[in-house]
Amino acid sequence: MTSIRKKITWSILISILIPLMVATFFSVYFLLDKVEEEALSNVRQDIKVASIIYVNQLKEIKSLSQLTAKDRIVVVALQHNIPNKLAEHLSPLLERGSVTQVTVTDARGRVVVDLPEGNSAEKDLSRTPFVREALIGGRPAGSERVTESGDGKKLSGLSITAANPIFDRNDSDQIGVIRLRYHVGLRRDMINKISGAIQGRVDFFMDLDHVASSSVLGDENEPEAYPFAREIMERTLHENKVREQVLISKDGYLAEFKPITGLDYQPVGIMAIHKPAREYYRLRIQSVASILVIAAFALVLGLLIGYWLQRGITDPIIQLTEQTAAVAQGDFNRGPIEIPSRDEIGRLASSFNKMTQNLILYIEDLKVTTAERERMAKELEIAHEIQQQFLPSSFPKLDRARIFGESAPAREVGGDFFDVFMIDENRVGLVMADVSGKGVPAAMYMAQCRSMLRIIALSGYGPGETLERVNRFLSQDNDECFFITTFYGELDLVAGELTYANGGHDYPLIYRHETAEVESLPGTGGTALGILEDFAYKTASARFQAEDVLFFYTDGIIDALNPSEESFGLERIRSALSEAHELDPIRLGQEIRGRIRAFSLDKEQFDDITYLIVHFD
Repeated sequence: MTSIRKKITWSILISILIPLMVATFFSVYFLLDKVEEEALSNVRQDIKVASIIYVNQLKEIKSLSQLTAKDRIVVVALQHNIPNKLAEHLSPLLERGSVTQVTVTDARGRVVVDLPEGNSAEKDLSRTPFVREALIGGRPAGSERVTESGDGKKLSGLSITAANPIFDRNDSDQIGVIRLRYHVGLRRDMINKISGAIQGRVDFFMDLDHVASSSVLGDENEPEAYPFAREIMERTLHENKVREQVLISKDGYLAEFKPITGLDYQPVGIMAIHKPAREYYRLRIQSVASILVIAAFALVLGLLIGYWLQRGITDPIIQLTEQTAAVAQGDFNRGPIEIPSRDEIGRLASSFNKMTQNLILYIEDLKVTTAERERMAKELEIAHEIQQQFLPSSFPKLDRARIFGESAPAREVGGDFFDVFMIDENRVGLVMADVSGKGVPAAMYMAQCRSMLRIIALSGYGPGETLERVNRFLSQDNDECFFITTFYGELDLVAGELTYANGGHDYPLIYRHETAEVESLPGTGGTALGILEDFAYKTASARFQAEDVLFFYTDGIIDALNPSEESFGLERIRSALSEAHELDPIRLGQEIRGRIRAFSLDKEQFDDITYLIVHFD
């Protein structure tokens, strides 16, 4: 029994540990994914805020461009070619935080005024994108790359640019174009506004090698961009779509890259939002630690529950086994088995206690009995009572099948028995067995077999392994050399399928309603229980349809004799099933018993007649 306890313990441990490990793994996986997604969502929110500020800057310069193009002084000064007056009137625009360059051209795109003065080396802007579109009446606004010289200082970077056509006072003829620019790297108004509105830092790139501006300045107040991976910046420019990056390193960061497009919708730069991953790492560690703590608590709790379950299963089995062995050896002084549970094991213990008590009473009766015939009669009476106690007194009411069986013992009580028990709400255990020998020893051996088979089957083992374990138990200390032929099957009521294993017993017969034929279950081989200790029993299965009939029997039926010593035989059973298959199980059993009596002409039977019928509805 120690081996059974160990196996049950390992089974419970594995059933706890494997689901717990799987649950922990997936919990860590999904939680870390959620933490990463939440961290990236914060970066996405930052780049949305930065984009809104950038677009607002563009809207402001576009609106200012439209208002300036309609300014009466600007129109008159340009129409009468008074560049000094035009420059004097437009100079205050440079003091605004939203403008870094003002350019006015004539109707052919030639520069008339460029503030700050000398800011552009070009005199003809008719081919530049914004001026070109404004010369044909358009009002372009957007971003562009700029590289110009002036004031002895080279300016290279990104510009938010807006251009508008200038018409004469009658709004009939176009007399020029005004172009306003905001150089992203020249003034820090916008980038400071972005930096104050988000949690991370912001960098503007013209391309992979040139930084337009950054919220972080270097030693010489020059923008110092973060050394992002060139690959993702290249993909951002090439594919022209937003990119995210999570870098897990010593100075890890979370970043999102958004392309800045020009008038032709092609990227002219990149806006990069970056924030340290320290909070991300902290959340990851905290999440993993929380899951591991919960998993450890669940493991301890599961082990405690598993230990309690293991003790609840194995202790009653050990008590039953020890008490059975003691009773089998004639020791009745241990007293009744104390198992308080009301489950199947508790009921088995109660039945065993009652059986033991009956045996004690029997022995007491034997002490005062002097006649051998009376002693034998009493023994057979007790054996019969033991046998009947272990036979089902009622059968479960099922939705998809009806079951009935009975055993008619011979004058010398044998060891035939059958059993029907619910494994769960959808499965029924079916047993048909025949113990070698007669009298009380055979009945006791039958009781041990029946008890162990139920216990093991209800512990979750399949038919083959159940027979193997019962066989291993019965083969130990089998000094009387008893053996028992046993057929055990588990009927799945939902699937209509019987899974079974056979230990040297006659295979049940099946009446197939669809073909109106009687056949035997397919064989699996297998020797009787109690002979070979380590025999492996094979498992097979069979399916049933509505109105099929499954008939279990012992050899007492086919070996029933008439006065001419002719046996009843298997063919007469087949005929009975074929002709009376429509009867319910009780009436079908009565019909078969009636045919046996008619055949034997009331000749005394020498072996038990036992059968079990399952009628599928």
